[in-house]
Amino acid sequence: MLKQLFMCSGAFAVVLAASAASAQATAEYTANLAVLYNERHRLVAFKDVCSRVLPKLRRDTQAAYEEWVDRHEDVLENLEARFLMMIKQASRDQNEYTRNHAKYRGAVEQERQAQKDAFLALPKEELIKECKEYPAYLRSSNSDMPSRYPEEFSAVYGKKKQ
Repeated sequence: MLKQLFMCSGAFAVVLAASAASAQATAEYTANLAVLYNERHRLVAFKDVCSRVLPKLRRDTQAAYEEWVDRHEDVLENLEARFLMMIKQASRDQNEYTRNHAKYRGAVEQERQAQKDAFLALPKEELIKECKEYPAYLRSSNSDMPSRYPEEFSAVYGKKKQ
């Protein structure tokens, strides 16, 4: 059930680690942050693929994704702020920040495309099955970030979210 959706992406962790090179963040913190930050982008990639593969489910898939975003709004905003702070800490001035921001945003988009390509490479029957299950998954507590990634969440936020 949605097993391919949870592929771990090492390339994205490298992007965040590189952006944190001059920051005080540890490699472990950076890796945990990468897992949490990447969750939204993996869900978007899968949503986009499912909308393409099963266009009749596009509205329900989009609605379920928007519900997930609403439930995670505070965490998503915080993760984005942390991502931007890491870029800022790795930059000497505004010009370098602008270049780094564009560079790492581009890397995020490349990673999302790689995830889409990986999902599209699944056997068609398996992909269709997982896409049909996707809206229900997004609406379930199984998709909640603190539940899905308790160790990473605890490492980034210092405690488990209730």
